[in-house]
Amino acid sequence: VMERESFEDEAVAAYINQHFLAIKVDREQRPDLDEVYMRAVQLLTGRGGWPMTVVLTPDRQPFFAGTYFPPDRPDRPGFRAALEQVERAYREQPGAVVEPPAVPGEPLPPPTGPAPAADAMPPIQPAESTAAISLTTLTGGDEAPAAAAVGGPAVEGELLDEADEFPDPPPAAGPSRRWFIALLAVLAVAGGLLAWYNTRPDELLVPEVTGMEADAARNVLADFTVVAVEEASESVPVGQVIRTDPTGNTRADKGSTVTMYVSTGPAPRVLPELTGLTLSDAKAKLEGMGLVVELADPVYDESVPNGTVISWSVPESPSLTAGATVLIGTTVRLVTSAGPAPRTVPDLTGMTLEQATATLASVGLQITQLADEYSDLPVGQVVRQDPAVGASAERGATIGVALSKGPEMVSLPPLTGLNHDQVRAALENAGFVVGTVYGNTSLPLNKTVVDGQEVTAGFTAPKGTVVDLVYIPDEPEPTTTTVAP
Repeated sequence: VMERESFEDEAVAAYINQHFLAIKVDREQRPDLDEVYMRAVQLLTGRGGWPMTVVLTPDRQPFFAGTYFPPDRPDRPGFRAALEQVERAYREQPGAVVEPPAVPGEPLPPPTGPAPAADAMPPIQPAESTAAISLTTLTGGDEAPAAAAVGGPAVEGELLDEADEFPDPPPAAGPSRRWFIALLAVLAVAGGLLAWYNTRPDELLVPEVTGMEADAARNVLADFTVVAVEEASESVPVGQVIRTDPTGNTRADKGSTVTMYVSTGPAPRVLPELTGLTLSDAKAKLEGMGLVVELADPVYDESVPNGTVISWSVPESPSLTAGATVLIGTTVRLVTSAGPAPRTVPDLTGMTLEQATATLASVGLQITQLADEYSDLPVGQVVRQDPAVGASAERGATIGVALSKGPEMVSLPPLTGLNHDQVRAALENAGFVVGTVYGNTSLPLNKTVVDGQEVTAGFTAPKGTVVDLVYIPDEPEPTTTTVAP
């Protein structure tokens, strides 16, 4: 424990290496040395135990000892403070640390008051922390002087005034007086540390139980008062310990409270409002919460853009709405918009441009005018449309219409001097249709007739007008009539 708390502390280690020669003894490997220095601890402190700390002079005379020293804290001195007082006493009065009494075997004056309690012990001043014991005493030799117990007050920063300590009569100044003051200070420190050690609560190492089942962890923490607190966790399975307070592998008083946080599994998920989000945003939000996305068939909607969530539901609990909670892994079904429904192109033939525009607008389509075309329909009426009637078009699509500019007018070409085949070709090339042919076609053409009326070259009529041919004589027997398609 002291190795972890003090010896591995860089500041404490640096201080030890600067002022002491540190030797670590394994009591199992050297039980002989352990026995010698345990007797030193017992003689200097009145008790023994491990870990054991003994400070010796360069000639191996123990003059300060103890068992467990805690690390320094703001409210109490510890191992570092004790070492500092020992070092200061040895540095300022090295002879007094190990100098024997003036009269060998004669008991020293008893302490004038009890050692201060651990929580009220003032900082130890120079010349307060020395005591000596002969090595022959520790090993059982015949040269051991009588053990002495001393203690008493000290004045900060100076030795006790001889007249105040011994008013009747004052003892003669000398080595024994210095030895007495030094030993008095050491025993005062030892007494304070001993009082603290005997009254401090037992400290134990808090076991590490993270990841254990709660019941098993309670058994491991049997030396403490365990308070279990449930807490959601995304990674720790239900019923296992997430952490403890204090954390594992730290020291705490026996019987003190250790709070154990036990996993209830992942926290419930609060359903967000998804309507109006794009499909990608809605999926990212749900999947980021650990929920499963299910896509329903899109539906047409005149106002909601394509790919936007129109509605959503939890198949297992259809009544749930935003703000309700579900477990991780719950499925959420999304219904998205397919945009406006497609339109069927209406028949615009025979409509004026204004009529066609209104008809298309009523179904969400637009119009564009194509080049006018000749037609038997009256001028200004729709004669053709693209796309054709019955085609499918998206809302807002444009439909082209061509308006009639009436029939195409053609002129009757000159036919005089032409044989029958040449007459037929000339009429058809001009846009006329050859109708009934009268007479012998090997004879010259007598006249051309339209609707019973004779017409001559330069006559104009709609393209496709039928022209009858009359050959000499004036009233021939009719021959085969061919009408152009």
